[in-house]
Amino acid sequence: MRRSSEIAKLMKNNGFFILRKNNHIVWRHPTSVTITTSLTPSCKFTLHKIKRKIRLLLQSGVQPGVQK
Repeated sequence: MRRSSEIAKLMKNNGFFILRKNNHIVWRHPTSVTITTSLTPSCKFTLHKIKRKIRLLLQSGVQPGVQK
């Protein structure tokens, strides 16, 4: 399975949907958490990094780079 289709399956299993798609894919969760992924990832660790980002963002509920 290609990395891009594995990422799509992972994101949909975690409740994310595609907000927009150009050179990157912007995924949105119903809780307003947003994750941006590459359209064609080349790094073999991409899937692991996205899993970690999903876990951290959904636990904290805070967007990276956004101050309260």
